[in-house]
Amino acid sequence: MIIEKLRNRRLVFVGDSMGRNQWQSLLCMLSSAIAEKDSIYEVNGNKITKHTGFLIFKFKSYNCTVEYCRSPFLVMQGQLPSGAPEKVEMLLKLDVMDSSSLHWRDANILIFNTGYWWNHCRDRESVGHCHLKLKPEISSSLLLPSPSWAYLVNPIIELPSAIDPELFSWEIMNVTQTTALRPDGHPSIYFLGATAGPAPLNKQDCRHWCLPGIPDTWNELLYACILTGYLL
Repeated sequence: MIIEKLRNRRLVFVGDSMGRNQWQSLLCMLSSAIAEKDSIYEVNGNKITKHTGFLIFKFKSYNCTVEYCRSPFLVMQGQLPSGAPEKVEMLLKLDVMDSSSLHWRDANILIFNTGYWWNHCRDRESVGHCHLKLKPEISSSLLLPSPSWAYLVNPIIELPSAIDPELFSWEIMNVTQTTALRPDGHPSIYFLGATAGPAPLNKQDCRHWCLPGIPDTWNELLYACILTGYLL
């Protein structure tokens, strides 16, 4: 059982709101196996909201924590220099880790998610049309084109040549193809909640995922890596 594998350990999701989506999914999956629900709690008494940047849920019976740390770019954001072009919105210091790294640097398992934000100026205004997607994609011939942001994973692919592989183990979890098969899995126009009614089409959420749903699949793959001892 995955919770047993996590005994006396820290598992931390670091990144954007899609990482938070996966973190929430894992909390639900782990909690379902614990009979004493009051033994699971946020150590600082915080509620799960998108405005809370650091959340720690402890599973007291196993002395382990499953945490979320918001850091959309992973690296530090700085102030724009004087005279910067008007279309430039922010400065990223690629050689400096975000200050949030103080929260997670001692974790036993780290799951990073940041890809969407590196493409963010490009499609920030797009709203999509996911409300029209009502069924999974069943075509076995669906092949996604090589994305323009594929080069962003190069530093990770080249990591073993820069750092002693005996210091840690790592794995790139490419869930793009399998996730693309579920275009119907977004909150779409219903992300405001069951009682609020559908949101306007120009406010639909085509970036995050419903729970239960796609993030559970990501965690099943993570579960396999942990269960086999690959990440421990």
